[in-house]
Amino acid sequence: MKPTDVQIFGDRLYVTDLKNRCVRAYDKTKRKLLFTLPRDPATADIRSKLFAPANLAVDAEGRIYVSDIGAFRVQQYAPDGQFIRQFGQGSGDRPGEFARPKGVAVDREGLVYIVDAATQVVQIFNPEGQLLLYFGEMQGSSPGLDLPAKVAIDYEHTAMFDSYAAPDFKIEHLVIVTSQIGERKVSVFGFGHKI
Repeated sequence: MKPTDVQIFGDRLYVTDLKNRCVRAYDKTKRKLLFTLPRDPATADIRSKLFAPANLAVDAEGRIYVSDIGAFRVQQYAPDGQFIRQFGQGSGDRPGEFARPKGVAVDREGLVYIVDAATQVVQIFNPEGQLLLYFGEMQGSSPGLDLPAKVAIDYEHTAMFDSYAAPDFKIEHLVIVTSQIGERKVSVFGFGHKI
């Protein structure tokens, strides 16, 4: 096993296994393997297979999102491990495509945030897998992301960043992105609305 990420949700512990090309779902108290994603890697449909799983997230409904560097997409699975859909249209650097998808996070509204380490942006998809927008810029710009790896959503600490927002803007949540190289290792973006 070669673990690359871990998530805890309810009574489950999810671990990405790069070596065996799967995600392992464990009962966190009994330490017992419940199932893998895909459910049967040897016979899985090509759409549900994982080739190089990197990061994962779990939404409020228990659905699992897995970034797959080897397939240039993010896979979504039901809480029981059944494949639902993919996010991303394949390899590329155009909006809606991925060259190196890494970090993935889901906000309270079900929007899916996916970091692309190669294009150095974060793309936001609706729950049905349609691209809504993207943000971030390559190194050298003020919001530059340098080999971004992880994204997280935070609703608890918005007040700490109010002084950085325009006076007529209310921050509703933060999107925090880590970069592996460059001067700025952590970038914080505020999402919200005009007052």
